[in-house]
Amino acid sequence: MALVTNPEATRALLGFPTDRHGAQDFIPLLRRGFPSKTVAALSKSLELPAVATWQLLGLAPRTLARRLSGRGRLTLDESERVLRLALVLTTAVDVFGTIEKARAWLQKESRVLGDVPLRLLDTDVGASLVLDELGRIEHGVFA
Repeated sequence: MALVTNPEATRALLGFPTDRHGAQDFIPLLRRGFPSKTVAALSKSLELPAVATWQLLGLAPRTLARRLSGRGRLTLDESERVLRLALVLTTAVDVFGTIEKARAWLQKESRVLGDVPLRLLDTDVGASLVLDELGRIEHGVFA
């Protein structure tokens, strides 16, 4: 998983209090399992339905329905996937300056990546490729 370069923004994006400041503060949250409401918060930021956001993470819609109606907590793996998507979105906002521009870039076909960046975020490798591309854009290195 990618490094948390902007933990406060990532916490805010997921609907967590921003009173903590380090990336290490995510570890106990991940181990406990994010509340299911983090999916809704992330979906709102992406302007996508929760089910579509969940599917971007490579997870079945029925699983989301169980999480929302059951104990209300995600598993460690599900929480890490949600955090991965939030990290990419936070990084894109940092690179492009606004959430609107970040969303537009994430939802547009990328010739360099060979796909829509959001579609690559169901794996760590795909997320790394997207983050690498964002780094190149930020530093003005074009392929």
